[in-house]
Amino acid sequence: MKTFAVLSLAALVHQVAATGQSGSPTTSTITPSSTNTISSTVTPRPPTWTAIGCYDQDALPMILERTPQDVFMSIGMCTSRCSVAGNFAFAGLQGGIRCWCGNSVGSELAKNQEDCNVRCPGFPSDNCGGKDVLNVFKAEGVNHTVSTTSAKASSTSTRSGTVLNTPVTAGAMKNLPLFGW
Repeated sequence: MKTFAVLSLAALVHQVAATGQSGSPTTSTITPSSTNTISSTVTPRPPTWTAIGCYDQDALPMILERTPQDVFMSIGMCTSRCSVAGNFAFAGLQGGIRCWCGNSVGSELAKNQEDCNVRCPGFPSDNCGGKDVLNVFKAEGVNHTVSTTSAKASSTSTRSGTVLNTPVTAGAMKNLPLFGW
């Protein structure tokens, strides 16, 4: 009889875990009592990140918060840090080992996009910015503002909006649920 109760409980947990929203990761909690209660919470997916270019580092901080330097830096590590640290809209990599996070970009695109050519030590096929330039990524599904000023024109343009969160289909970010993120 005890074996049957354990198997039934395991089947119920499997059924709850399988009923998440269209592939969304779920968390299940089992509270032992005389009436076994199972609750399920849908956890948000980490955002998908899109490269938006190589930006000059101005005297003013282009991206607000800096995360600790890491000799194993990669695009995935930096974007993960920015997601976890505060659901930031932007992540920028500089000089191979620095990661910056923020909710706005107020700098201009680098004149030479090839300046963001320093390889990431943690994933050598990634470019982790360069000297005085950042390789910048934006999070899909997070409110963001990009203000750019052109050296040739005297106007400033601002774009803001929300992009729907899309499933992660490639890269290190798709494996975050395996590690509890």
